[in-house]
Amino acid sequence: MDNKIFSLSDFKGADTFSSFELAMEALRKNPHSTLIVEPGTYVLTSELARETQRAVMEGDYGDNPQRTMFNPKFPYTRGICFAGQKGTKLIAYGVTLMVDGFMEPVSVRDCEDVTVCGLTIDHKRKPYSRAVITKIESESD
Repeated sequence: MDNKIFSLSDFKGADTFSSFELAMEALRKNPHSTLIVEPGTYVLTSELARETQRAVMEGDYGDNPQRTMFNPKFPYTRGICFAGQKGTKLIAYGVTLMVDGFMEPVSVRDCEDVTVCGLTIDHKRKPYSRAVITKIESESD
C-alpha cells in the first residue's frame, strides 16, 4: 500500500477541473492514498457542462429534458472522477465546489473503498432559475 498524501495545490492544471484530473490520475497510480483539498471555493466546469446547461435552459431537449439526458448514451462531464481508484480518501473540509453547468460533480463509479469528507457542492447558476416577469407593481399598489 502506498498511503501517500497529496494536496490539490500540488497539481497545476489550467483550471480546477484539470487540477482535479491530474490529482485523480496520481491517486489511481497510488492506491490507498489521500488527497487534501485546501479550504476555499472552487469553480468546477467544462465546455460540455456549460453547453448542456444552455441547451436545457433554452428548451433544446423539450419541456422534459430528463428523457434525453438520463440515458447511458448521453454525453456528460464527470467532475471529480474516482474511476479506477482503490482506498482513496478525499479530505475537503471547508471546500465548496461551485458547479458551472450541468454535470456529475463527483463520480464514484468503477472504484473501491472511496471516502469523501467535508465537501459541499453548490451551483453557480441554479437549475430552473429561468423566469418570465409578467407584471411589475409599484410600492403604492
